Amino acid sequence: MRTILYLCFGGGGYPDELIHAVLAARHALGRDRDDYRIVVYTDDPARFRDFPVHTEIVSREALAGWSGPFDHMFRRKAVAIREAMKACGGTLLYCDTDTYFLKHPGKVFERIGPGRSVMHVKEGTPASVRAEDLSDVLTQHALTTRDGGRWNVSPHTTIFNAGVIGLHEDDAPLIDETIHLIDQICPHLPTYFGTEQFSFSACLSERTQVSTADDVIHHYWLPTPRARFHELLARTLHDPSLGSYEARFRRLLPLREVVVDRAESLQRRGYERLWYAAHRLGVQRAIGKMRRFIGHTVSKASTF
Repeated sequence: MRTILYLCFGGGGYPDELIHAVLAARHALGRDRDDYRIVVYTDDPARFRDFPVHTEIVSREALAGWSGPFDHMFRRKAVAIREAMKACGGTLLYCDTDTYFLKHPGKVFERIGPGRSVMHVKEGTPASVRAEDLSDVLTQHALTTRDGGRWNVSPHTTIFNAGVIGLHEDDAPLIDETIHLIDQICPHLPTYFGTEQFSFSACLSERTQVSTADDVIHHYWLPTPRARFHELLARTLHDPSLGSYEARFRRLLPLREVVVDRAESLQRRGYERLWYAAHRLGVQRAIGKMRRFIGHTVSKASTF
């Protein structure tokens, strides 16, 4: 059987994203729902008790272990894929919670097989997106495979977005290779958010033929439209007057495309460039520190 996998932990808007993602998958599957298995790894299965998914409980302690020796949060994604592949076998498609199917999932599964993998979309290379710190690691350190060989990686290695990852069970060993590569990069880039993304890209590109899935699955990772969508999800998915989840999903459909800004507009491409530039220059970290400082100052002042 074909498996669609999600990983959902923590609070905030992630559970609502997951509910929407699953509803969208079931809507796209139509009459073929029974031919696919939807699995959710979560630390809070009670949230999805009455939801049409198979849940696997992951304790907070296990999640901490999944982050690895360098506490890389996105390493959990690779471990979840490995555990699900052990349990389910066959063909597995992992999707981030901030994704949804535009077309029948079978169109992506057809691209997955022995020696054929899937990721979401090409994003460039460390050189083209000006990830200088990652480029330095790739040129200054010998990154090895689990058997001691050397990965053929460089600042010109293609990076694919890891919001979608599809693998066949014959290529399951590449998941451990990816985790091994993550653990080699993390000591040199402890705050780099894309280590797991680069590691999956490098391992799958060298050992399989990688196809993209952005024509079938949308990934709304941009912060501003994602925040707007969180507000819409909170209002709609928890509205008791709408009855079933299916009714709530139907209410979402005509509003979703406007809120998540799926159109490949000049405005969106410009926003993406600004977002990447702000991250490279450390502007986002500086703003975060300033917000924490202001919050601390305000809370301290309120005690007088």
